[in-house]
Amino acid sequence: MTRALSPDVQAVLREATISEDGLTLTLAGDLDRKLYQATAKAIEALGGKWNRKAQAHLFTSDVRQILAGVLDGDKLPKKNPLAFFETPEPLVELMLSFLGDVRGVRVLEPSAGDGAIADALLDAGAEVDVIELDDTRHAHLVGAGYQPVARDFLAFTPTEPYPVIVMNPPFTAEGDAQAYITHIEHAWTNCLAPGGTLVAIAPSGFTFRQDKRAQTFRTLVEDHGEHTPNAENAFVESGTGVQTVTLCVRKPAPAQEVAMPVPTEQPVAGEAPSLEGQAPRLTPGILGLLLVPLSQTVRSACNVRNHYDPQAVEELAASLAAEGQIENCTGRWNAEGQVEIVAGETRRRAQLLRVERGEIPADYPLMVHVREMTDAEALGVSATENMRRRSMTPLEECEAMQRLNEAGRSIEEIQAMFGYKSAQPVADRILVARNLHTTPRELLDRGELSLAAAMVIARAPGQDLQLSMTSSATGYMKTSATGLAQMLTRGEFLAKHARFDVEKSGLEVRKDLFDTFEAYFADKAMALNLQIEWMKAKAEKLRAKGKHEFVHVITDGQFERYGRGPYTGWADDGKGGLVFVLNPHTGEVRQEDRVQLRASATDGGEKPQKVRETADSAYQEAHELRARALRESVLGNTHLTLALTVWGLILGGQPGSGRVKLAELNGLPEKAKRAELMPELHVRSARLGEVLAPIETRSQAYHAVLYGKVPDVHALLRLLIDTPDETLLDYLNTLVSVTAYDWSVYDNKRPASAEYALLASLTDAPQRLAASFRLTDEWLKRYPKHELLALADEAGLGRALIEDCGTLKEMRARLLEHADRLHTEGFVPALVRFPEPPATPDATATAAD
Repeated sequence: MTRALSPDVQAVLREATISEDGLTLTLAGDLDRKLYQATAKAIEALGGKWNRKAQAHLFTSDVRQILAGVLDGDKLPKKNPLAFFETPEPLVELMLSFLGDVRGVRVLEPSAGDGAIADALLDAGAEVDVIELDDTRHAHLVGAGYQPVARDFLAFTPTEPYPVIVMNPPFTAEGDAQAYITHIEHAWTNCLAPGGTLVAIAPSGFTFRQDKRAQTFRTLVEDHGEHTPNAENAFVESGTGVQTVTLCVRKPAPAQEVAMPVPTEQPVAGEAPSLEGQAPRLTPGILGLLLVPLSQTVRSACNVRNHYDPQAVEELAASLAAEGQIENCTGRWNAEGQVEIVAGETRRRAQLLRVERGEIPADYPLMVHVREMTDAEALGVSATENMRRRSMTPLEECEAMQRLNEAGRSIEEIQAMFGYKSAQPVADRILVARNLHTTPRELLDRGELSLAAAMVIARAPGQDLQLSMTSSATGYMKTSATGLAQMLTRGEFLAKHARFDVEKSGLEVRKDLFDTFEAYFADKAMALNLQIEWMKAKAEKLRAKGKHEFVHVITDGQFERYGRGPYTGWADDGKGGLVFVLNPHTGEVRQEDRVQLRASATDGGEKPQKVRETADSAYQEAHELRARALRESVLGNTHLTLALTVWGLILGGQPGSGRVKLAELNGLPEKAKRAELMPELHVRSARLGEVLAPIETRSQAYHAVLYGKVPDVHALLRLLIDTPDETLLDYLNTLVSVTAYDWSVYDNKRPASAEYALLASLTDAPQRLAASFRLTDEWLKRYPKHELLALADEAGLGRALIEDCGTLKEMRARLLEHADRLHTEGFVPALVRFPEPPATPDATATAAD
């Protein structure tokens, strides 16, 4: 017993009205806030709870006798001494969903309280035994018709263990801060039958705490079952804000005693694994821990993972073959009568791999806890398991949190689910999933952009600024996340630069009383958004007037009249377009007029259409493919060898114009790959290198033939003078073949020169190019949508084949269905093939010769 009531609180309670059954207490009159709070605390200590609908405090048992004693001078009872918090109805339903059919099953509820769980078990047809230590609640259970089998659960050991235990144990107790672990371990060790199932509510602390007791308990749960996070504040109405989980564990049993054995293969040495153990197809709708045939399982759309490591699947398949399935999966029924695997997809894939290898049949059983789940609950289960295993990529983690939030989970609930100490990491990740544009998103998914950088980039207003920041984050001089944040905050947006109505915007403008600095916006990001909205509205009005050929809006400040962008130079007076350019650092807008578009760019409304183009790497590889084909075709052609040598010596060896210089060449494969891609040229170059380097003096890193060697000058000249003409011509042919095609690496988009087109027409280079080129997914990824449509037309497939596709991935997949036929027919895209040679009399005569 503890404190006594103050005289003021006693006076209020004496004036209160109590119902005839002693279960309802209604206060009289209006009380000041301080007195009401003190009275409410006293009523709660007596076991009462405020009910808004009844406008009174309600009790679960008759309060009149204990209240009379307190009003006569007795001290208030200790508030909730046994840490009892009634189980909310939604959690009771969740706990029973883990069990399936319990009709006629002996079930123990060892912390029965007021009977919320026990009543639901009775309604389900179970034979329920209860235990309750508190006198009042024990009397309530007896009055409800129960016959408690004991008072103190921790001192109770049944003569016959129970096949099912369902419990909401005390979360804490005097002298035991983790009393729930004490109660659950006692139930598991001393009360649960082998093969039995235990379902319990527990605080979520054990899922992330690092003390030895929590780690040991976490291992027990993960080795024998699973845990699912409950909704945040699930117990608020019961009197606590502790975040909880629902756990379900199954106690191992000897093979002959297990009601639903999980087949394992442990074949005798030298024998093939047994294919016995097929599971019958299940009737949709049944719940519980089931053996589901693999053929009746599918991946759930609520699974938050998109990537599975093939090596990890291989290793798990080997483990399953040796030890069987130790940990069950979690799933739910779908409309097609199949079990969606919400948690445990890697286990399913490993078993499917074994089916593919012929180790087990297609109907081999997968142990799955099948339960009813909403999409939000399924997302929560999947996210929790994958976060616990640290198996999600950063982008998958962000998208999982977004999906949970869209399904109704609050940021605080997701914070507790993932074990963060604050809500900020969750809010940051949801922002990444919602706001990050395609390019930085793909880089984050591939691990080429850090999550820290992505969180900053996602805050940038507009795609242009995000792309600019992404380029800074992934370029040669990688900008850190801190540096990226400075890109957003460097400088201030001065109010004088605003084109929108500052007063109507309601934005806070910070000013100095003595005009030491000019006024600026406190919320720079919001001010930038309003400035961009003004620019777009102004541009739309000017387009409607038709005075300019185009009106564009640039929000990242990146405008060049002269450069490699879509614009070039000045138009004549009264012609050209108008471009609004926003400086994202200062908010200032400038107008550029008489702007010309390049011939390759088109007007796309707010900006030129040229922002999406074929990747530069495609042009680079096209040059390399042509170079390999042409260089191999020159081998053995002595006439072309002499012609190219004289041509190169006359021109002086400038890049792209017939140089014979053998250093810093373009398109020559790395030495390790040269033997595979250019085998004949590799052999001849290697042999020549050995002959021409009698004395090694220092490293020559870039030379195409003498890689790593520099010959003695005098010794080399003497060697060549003593070499027969026929051999010298062979050497010369090898050297010229290495340099038979060249281009400037600083302008990959420039097509092959007409001279190399002529050379290709005199050799079998086009045929070699067709034999080496094949459409692949990696190649097609470099094409934007409009180029894929053009490629379909070029290949003779027609753009109608892919026009209705919803994604670039789907477009590529349809094109690749025809890749083998196109390769057989010798199809080479215009981007890759040699251009037509110039039609001149000299070229015609040479070809005829």
